[in-house]
Amino acid sequence: MLRDTHESARMIKLLRHIKARLGRKSIVHQPVETPIAEPASEGELVSRVQQNLAWLPVYQEPEPLNSPPPTCPPLGRENESLLIRYRAYIAQVEQADRSTLDEACCQTGRQLAQELLDTAITMASLKADSSPDMYWLIQSAAIASMFADGVQSEAFERYREHL
Repeated sequence: MLRDTHESARMIKLLRHIKARLGRKSIVHQPVETPIAEPASEGELVSRVQQNLAWLPVYQEPEPLNSPPPTCPPLGRENESLLIRYRAYIAQVEQADRSTLDEACCQTGRQLAQELLDTAITMASLKADSSPDMYWLIQSAAIASMFADGVQSEAFERYREHL
């Protein structure tokens, strides 16, 4: 019985709360309309646009990646003259524009790439195992071919296959 009284008291409180909520009138807020001011002149309009856009960052077109090719580490005295020629060739073509390279320079690059690959193959047949020296020689051959013939050339693709 005490329980029924307690539940009925709670129900009465709930009904009063619901009546109070439903009995209130909701206040509707009307939006305040501000008149749009006409610009005095075209110059004023432009300056407002410039003011509004002033905080936006200016888009800067990304620059092409301009990192030097990897340098070949020293590979022993027997390959020293070949690596000196390779470094001199890379230094020459790296500074020049691809379109300005003459045929003699491209032919030098092709010959150098072939010599680097031949040296790597000779080294592989003598040592009968793969060493970092062979990798660097083949990589250097591919880089020389890339500068001599271009990235899309078949010769460069052949050197890349060896890597």
